[in-house]
Amino acid sequence: MSHLTQDLAALLHQVRRPGSFYVSGSVDIHTPRVEVEGVGTLALPLLPVQAVQILEHIASMAYKNAKNTFTLPGIGKLVLVNRKARIGRNPATGEQINIPAKRVVKFRVAKAAKDAILGVK
Repeated sequence: MSHLTQDLAALLHQVRRPGSFYVSGSVDIHTPRVEVEGVGTLALPLLPVQAVQILEHIASMAYKNAKNTFTLPGIGKLVLVNRKARIGRNPATGEQINIPAKRVVKFRVAKAAKDAILGVK
């Protein structure tokens, strides 16, 4: 046991009834540290500001790498999809319109995330 723990145990043995004692002091706690590229050194538990910085960094990485498919393991991935030109319909008038071909970004949810949210079949 540490010196502080031994002192506290000795003090608690002197207590005759609950609530009749007061202890003060401080202990240095060495938290694990993680170096995150683009954010800096983080200590756990994260501060809300640090969590926001990490999420912003992940988002900027996703925007830069979406052309090559960006994957967040266990969550999903961003993919670029080429949609073909097609004929659609104006819902107000019922008139047929030509919809041109275009590239769109889609998010495909990972199987692990689907199973966690919806439950395993």
